[in-house]
Amino acid sequence: MQKRLSIEKYNFTLYNDITSIIFNEESIKNKIISELNTKDFIFINSKTISERVRVSDFLKANNFDMRLLIKFRINELISADLSTLPIEDQIYLKIIVIINNNDEKDYIFDDVLSYLSEDRKKIIFKTIFDKNLKYYNFTSDIEEVIYSNYLIVLSKDGVAIEGSVKSVLAEEKLLKRLGFSLPVIYDLSLQLKSYGLIDKPYVDVRKLVNDLWK
Repeated sequence: MQKRLSIEKYNFTLYNDITSIIFNEESIKNKIISELNTKDFIFINSKTISERVRVSDFLKANNFDMRLLIKFRINELISADLSTLPIEDQIYLKIIVIINNNDEKDYIFDDVLSYLSEDRKKIIFKTIFDKNLKYYNFTSDIEEVIYSNYLIVLSKDGVAIEGSVKSVLAEEKLLKRLGFSLPVIYDLSLQLKSYGLIDKPYVDVRKLVNDLWK
C-alpha cells in the first residue's frame, strides 16, 4: 500500500486506504492527531453546536444545498432550534455540512462516529466515497472497524498491531491484553465456524447471513 503520512516516534503510518485506528488511551490518540494536523485533512470531532438558530438558517448560512434534505434525511429537523437538538442530530448536521462543501480533502474522524446511527454512518460514508475521498477513523469503539479495510491498534506507546481488519482481529489474545474485545458479528461468526456452520469469520452481518442461507 502507498504511504500517506508517517510519524516515526509512534511507529504510526497512515496508508492510502480506509482505516480505523482504535485506542483505549486518550493521550496517545491526542498526541498522534496533533501530529497529523496538516492541510491534507479535514478534522471532525464531537464538539457540538452552541448556536441558537433554526436548523434551516444554519444550513443556508453554511451553503448547504437544500435540495439534499431528503437525501440526508433531515427534512424533519429544519424547523428545530439547533442548540436544543440531541447530540446525535447536532453532530450529524455538522458532518453533512462539512462533507457537502468539501470536494478535495480526506477526513480524520476523532472518536465521533459512535454518536451516529448505522443508517447515518452509511449515508456519510457513501457521500464521501461518491466524491472519491477517504476517511481515517480514530475510535474507541471496536465495532466501527467493520467500515474499514485496514486496522491500526494503539497502545500507550504507539502502534501495537496493524494490518487488514481480519488479520488484526485474528490476534484475539493480543487484543484482549490491550483491553479490546472482538466485534460482536466477528465473534459470533467465529462461534458459528467452530460448529461447522460457516467456513470463515465475517465482520459484515449481511455476508454472514448470506453464507448461513446458502
